[in-house]
Amino acid sequence: MLVGTINYFGPILTWADKIKDFRACDLEAVSKSDALLLKAEGENVVRIKANGAKWY
Repeated sequence: MLVGTINYFGPILTWADKIKDFRACDLEAVSKSDALLLKAEGENVVRIKANGAKWY
């Protein structure tokens, strides 16, 4: 899993194996739509919400 946020000097990327491994501030940014939470599923990359549900 990967969280990406836009910063003044470019994107900041944070990775973890599970949602619970991310910092609370990273997940808050995802909830506010200030960051993307991405997950690899096979050969695809899927955007998901901070609670783990897929974003359609």
